[in-house]
Amino acid sequence: MTAHLLFTPGPTPTPQFITDAMSVATIHHRTPQFEAIFQQTREKLIRLFNMPEVLLLASSGTGAMEAAVTNLTHKKILCINAGKFGERFGKIASAHNIAHEVLNYEWDTPADVNEVLQTLQQGGFDALAIQVCESAGGLRHDVENIAKAVKSFDPNISIIADGI
Repeated sequence: MTAHLLFTPGPTPTPQFITDAMSVATIHHRTPQFEAIFQQTREKLIRLFNMPEVLLLASSGTGAMEAAVTNLTHKKILCINAGKFGERFGKIASAHNIAHEVLNYEWDTPADVNEVLQTLQQGGFDALAIQVCESAGGLRHDVENIAKAVKSFDPNISIIADGI
């Protein structure tokens, strides 16, 4: 029997100002106070990412994954599955009747850029879903090089990278 170790971050030390902020009452999302915080956050993210606009989602990580898959896939998505979160991308595509293919890897095996490209060369794909870190197996996919190779192959393919 092979032993597997999970090397995910944590416990993470939390600065006191964050602990203090978490101890106050939650601000309702339809109040002027929340709207002001939301607007400030949006403006800071626009500056941080140097983008004309950003999108903030009030959802779980799965909600963000679902939003990305359903809005960025118009033809077919390639899902990289090397653990529970990669598996989730395929399940989301299935639940929404979105054409998809899954590249399966063992939980401790990162995606191979050549296999990704070979699959995309079959045609019809307009999106790729991958995790930066698949915490179920404690691995990190080489997302930067995979994305670079995919964009060289077809710049119109959307890269959905789960970075939670």
